[in-house]
Amino acid sequence: MLDTTVGVAISDESAIASPITLAWTGPTSGSTTMLPDDNEAYGPVATNYQLGVFSFTVTVTDIRGNTTTLESKFTATLCIG
Repeated sequence: MLDTTVGVAISDESAIASPITLAWTGPTSGSTTMLPDDNEAYGPVATNYQLGVFSFTVTVTDIRGNTTTLESKFTATLCIG
């Protein structure tokens, strides 16, 4: 299985609650928990060597219960060389 790592910047005036979730759709789909590291979080998207456009959503909640989401996408292409 080939994974592509997604990284996002996270910040809040109150603490970030766990878990931070990463969900994706595209040639493959799934979800996982992201690992926080200071003001960033990282998580793997299992592309499974599939080419195409992957859309992903990151959901973050703070300790007050406020939730926000980030949506984006990336394209997995064949790299020859």
